[in-house]
Amino acid sequence: MATATGSNKMRVRSGVGIIGAFVLSLGVIVTAAAPRFHNAPASADQLKNPYAGQAAEAKAGASLFAQNCASCHGSNAQGMANIPALRSGATQSAADGQLFWFITVGEPDKGMPAWGSLPERQRWQIVTYLKSLSSSSSSKTKPVVGSSR
Repeated sequence: MATATGSNKMRVRSGVGIIGAFVLSLGVIVTAAAPRFHNAPASADQLKNPYAGQAAEAKAGASLFAQNCASCHGSNAQGMANIPALRSGATQSAADGQLFWFITVGEPDKGMPAWGSLPERQRWQIVTYLKSLSSSSSSKTKPVVGSSR
């Protein structure tokens, strides 16, 4: 009887090992298949926003947004026609580094210019501004800092 119990324990351990390996492989597949913001490379995740959460930098970013982005994305980043809103959705859930990368390289064939010619600090200020919108997105009609409304 002792061998039957030992055999059953071996089967249970083996089954747990197989299930564990399967679950782990599913996690890798799901992670690998997760969509990235405009196909940003994994290296973009390593970019850290040096101005995150800084109100003065967000205000400077609002001014830059008004000058460079509002004509397409709207004065309050609400989007226009087929141009996406930036106050919510993918922009707000993307990592700061992915936004910075996308602002830098753009997607010219889809209408988004590359803004790599802007100084790095200004691109980060725009990211900081965009991320600040998530806290004020409940008031979509409220003018944002630096807007002309």
